[in-house]
Amino acid sequence: MHIPYAYILLGASLFVLMFASGQHALGNTTSVVITGASAPGTGSAEFDTVAAGPFTNDGKFVFSASLAIGPGGVTAAEDEGVWQFDGTSTSLLAREGSAGVPNVSGANFSSFSDLAIDSAGEVVLRASLEIGPGGVASGSNQGIWRYPSGVGTLLARTGSEGVPGVTEADFLSLPSSIRTSSDGRVAHNGALLVGSGALGLEVTNDDDKGLWSEFGGVDTLIAREGVSSVPGIVDSTFRTFAEPSINSSNQTLFVGSLQDGTITSHNNLGLWQYTGTSGTLLAQTGAGNVPNIGGANFLTLDQATQNNSGQAAINATLDVVNDRGIWLYTSGVGALLARRGVGGVPGIAGANFDGFQKLLINDDGQVLVRAELEVGAGGVSASDNLGLWFLDGAGSLLLRTGSGGVPEVSGTNFMDFSSYSLNESGQLAIAATLEIGIGGVDSSNNSGLWFVNPGGVSQLIAREGDSLAGRTIASLDFFAGSDDNEGQLSGLNDHGQLLFEATFTDGDSGLFLFNPLEADFDFNGQVDSADLLVWETGFGASSGASQMQGDSDSDQDVDGADFLTWQRQFGIGVPPALAAGAIPEPATWLLLSTGIVGGCLASRRRRPLFAETRNKRNIPSITAPTAIAPNCRKAEFSNPGKLPILPKRRFYRWEALALLGKLYTVPLARQDIRCPFADKSLHSPSLSHRSHAGHRALTRQD
Repeated sequence: MHIPYAYILLGASLFVLMFASGQHALGNTTSVVITGASAPGTGSAEFDTVAAGPFTNDGKFVFSASLAIGPGGVTAAEDEGVWQFDGTSTSLLAREGSAGVPNVSGANFSSFSDLAIDSAGEVVLRASLEIGPGGVASGSNQGIWRYPSGVGTLLARTGSEGVPGVTEADFLSLPSSIRTSSDGRVAHNGALLVGSGALGLEVTNDDDKGLWSEFGGVDTLIAREGVSSVPGIVDSTFRTFAEPSINSSNQTLFVGSLQDGTITSHNNLGLWQYTGTSGTLLAQTGAGNVPNIGGANFLTLDQATQNNSGQAAINATLDVVNDRGIWLYTSGVGALLARRGVGGVPGIAGANFDGFQKLLINDDGQVLVRAELEVGAGGVSASDNLGLWFLDGAGSLLLRTGSGGVPEVSGTNFMDFSSYSLNESGQLAIAATLEIGIGGVDSSNNSGLWFVNPGGVSQLIAREGDSLAGRTIASLDFFAGSDDNEGQLSGLNDHGQLLFEATFTDGDSGLFLFNPLEADFDFNGQVDSADLLVWETGFGASSGASQMQGDSDSDQDVDGADFLTWQRQFGIGVPPALAAGAIPEPATWLLLSTGIVGGCLASRRRRPLFAETRNKRNIPSITAPTAIAPNCRKAEFSNPGKLPILPKRRFYRWEALALLGKLYTVPLARQDIRCPFADKSLHSPSLSHRSHAGHRALTRQD
């Protein structure tokens, strides 16, 4: 692509225009798939609805969708499926009614209830099978499958022998949801078929429940009802197991119920953390030992979650007044983070917590919770008694209902926070509703998605009533993951990128990627030379362009303004050792057309190329040998960090870039570079240098 023959001096005016064009101040959104598009792996079938799934740090994701009945011969018996994007292309993993069920010959999938993807891109599916084909019966139609590299394998199935740790037994039931870690470990509870099992070891009603894990093709029985010893409690056995959480350190966290020995209805619940098959008791109802609250007992253990470092956070109730709290266990030692009715609410003096919901924790030990406040205390009313808090350390209030401050929607209030996800960088994606009746909010635009940085600064991603992909948004959603399995990937990855779903008022829907860095064109969380190559490839596109093609400002073209965004963000997210290196060599991309075109090349008289070059304070300091004039031969630059001393010879073009009135130079290696403006029909001035009051002033001469 020949970049227009024009020079640029970009000032604050263009900078303002870039952010006053109806786009949000930061970030960019690009479409992934819109209904009506052809569905890969299905011939000529088309997507009818799509649902967002989890998203990895290197840009892979998995999603479920339905197909339009009719196109491609699709019928209602084969209109659901699961697709994977591997960072390059989208492929079909599994489809209803079309055979190809791994390890179950002749069977068909009939539905998909949950899906997950790990950091390596391996997908895990929880699915049901069609009764009949392949000999599938009602007792053998449930299973969990793993898809490494797109090729599936069966992990567990009802009515089929092969239960780990229980010879010749069959699963009777499996959970409908999947619990995985970021590195692909799977943990699940389940019930066994009574009467199955080896002769003399048949499963009974007293030992038919258990907890299992799988990783790297190895299946492990962690604990079993009536059989396994209970860590920390002698003369008792397990009775039931809640759905577990598993992390990348092979630690499984779960709440279980007990029986036998001294167990009563007051002390029959506990929280355990197993590393492999060795467990530790963290908390037990009715047994005292409540961290930081003497004389109290846990009454219920409502939610537990853990991070990859093994820290566990729990939401529990007590048998005393002010009976609810949040605790964090580190290396088995607990600490109270927040408690109902005792003050200490971060950011709201005199207020009391009243209740807690959906607890999340990341690997830095940040504990996020949605909480209710007691009405009355601290001036709290029923309209401003909900919020999101970080509870670790001194704690901090992130967002609150009824108190204004809604990013990019002035004059209104948050009303509720329906779902949210926390990443390892301390960033949040939040689905929230707004208060109707103020700030122009009504039932058609009262919900949206927001992105929150660790410092609490938030921005709007998308909102009902907004225009997206040429359509009007009717609803928004994203894959928030499980409430108590923080190791499982969600739609928000650690770079702050969010895969979300939008449904439109015309009935269409689509999947979209939000990227908080507008110039991160390859979605790897960094703005670097690879993004520049994406921009260069897409340069000149005048319509239909996305962020993946180099469009940083969502105007659907790839132009000089997008390059300036790349230059402004260059180095963000790049490891310091790499960011300290030179900016990539300029090629055809260095000079951009911005519409601010003068006629300095139209004149042949001797005059400065730039209006001001004498004030070195206007020139950013640089450390590498630099040039702002890629030439047609080799040139020597002996004064790094200053304007280059140019040899007295002819050049095709002096290339320069200015931003906000400051000259930005671009490091150049000592090697030949193709002249970007080798158009013989154009005037080809030569450049020289001269001294002016001890400074270099650059001029253009014939």
